[in-house]
Amino acid sequence: MTAALSHKLKELEDYFNARRGMTVQVPSKQVAALSDQLAIMVRIVQSMEAELEAFRLLEADRAGRRFMEHEASEALTAPMAHSDGKVLRPDFRRKS
Repeated sequence: MTAALSHKLKELEDYFNARRGMTVQVPSKQVAALSDQLAIMVRIVQSMEAELEAFRLLEADRAGRRFMEHEASEALTAPMAHSDGKVLRPDFRRKS
C-alpha cells in the first residue's frame, strides 16, 4: 500500500515539476480524476496514521506492563522489614 502511494505521489511530483513556471491548462475531466486520486491517497494516509497510532499505544502498553511486572517482582523479592522473627497479623477489628 505504501509503495503504491509513494509511487503515485512521485508521479504527480514529476508531472508538476516538469511544468514548473509554465501556464498549465487542465481539462475538467483530468481535474476530476486528480481529485479522486487525491481523495484515495488521503484515505490511505489516514489509515496508515491510525495504524501507527495503534501500534504506538500497543508498545506503550507493553512497556507499562513490563514496568509493573518489574516493580511487582522487586516488591515480592525484597527482604521483609520485620525479620526479627515476629509474625504480623492484620487486625480487622473483628471480635471472635
